[in-house]
Amino acid sequence: MRQWGLPAWPAGTVVDLRSTVECVEAEHPLASHGATVHRLPLMADEDITGAGHITQYRDGLAGLYRSMVTDAGARFADLLRAAADGDGPVLVHCAAGKDRTGVSVAMLLSLAGVDRAAVVADYVRTEADLPAVMERLRGHSPAYAVPEGLEEFMGSPAHAIEAVLDLWDAHPGGVRGWIGAQGADEAVIERWITRVRES
Repeated sequence: MRQWGLPAWPAGTVVDLRSTVECVEAEHPLASHGATVHRLPLMADEDITGAGHITQYRDGLAGLYRSMVTDAGARFADLLRAAADGDGPVLVHCAAGKDRTGVSVAMLLSLAGVDRAAVVADYVRTEADLPAVMERLRGHSPAYAVPEGLEEFMGSPAHAIEAVLDLWDAHPGGVRGWIGAQGADEAVIERWITRVRES
């Protein structure tokens, strides 16, 4: 029976999706452990510095996620290259590990051929840990407070990630065609698929 697990830790490659304003440390904590760190902010500073920005997304998280995919396509291509070619275990993270990380991991899993239902389930399972995560984040910065009436942004409902999967499915060639249109060539897609299959 094959044993699944990480070959080593800490990560050899880190993809940090936080905006510049969120990166208060001078150096990523794992850089001193030898990790190669890729800073790939998926949202602009002005979209992070106050929770009021989320009111622009009239259809909630689904709108936020679609906007992220539309506005930061080239960054997703960079993320794929880092994940496909990086040394050692690859860590992809943002601040809470739900929105930017959730969409990014959904893309990586979808490209690797993971079943849609499993991709959605992977995203939804984050919800159980969110209260503790958000309490910790609010202790660091009031920017992570959410106005009353916008509690959906504190969850990970299936329909939010499904909106992104629908967007990719509607693109010619699906998610593979979409990431290709963002600048990722076929070779890097194949390297990612091979890496997942061999892990």
